Amino acid sequence: MLDALEKAMSKTISGSFPICRETEMVVERLVQGFRAERPDILIAPQGAGNSAGNLRSGSDVESAVPSFDARDDGTQDGAIDVSCAVEDDATAHKVRGAVAQCNASAEKVN
Repeated sequence: MLDALEKAMSKTISGSFPICRETEMVVERLVQGFRAERPDILIAPQGAGNSAGNLRSGSDVESAVPSFDARDDGTQDGAIDVSCAVEDDATAHKVRGAVAQCNASAEKVN
């Protein structure tokens, strides 16, 4: 009886990402590839403040185009966590794969 109850309960797959771009990639894969509903996906910084991740990337790094000045005003106050609620083991397996492919620095299943 307990096995049937555990299988009926949803699971939450979570991953921590060091840059915002990887966060965007995993969310895109979850929504478009696995048809995850947006309310089932939670995106939040690990810290109390806003963050674009641990590492500078994208518009926060020096541009290869000489006409643009380098920026140093990006907020790197910690990794970004993405969590997705799933209903079955098959989907959980796919979501874990997507999280790993998008370079999650940590992953957990609840």
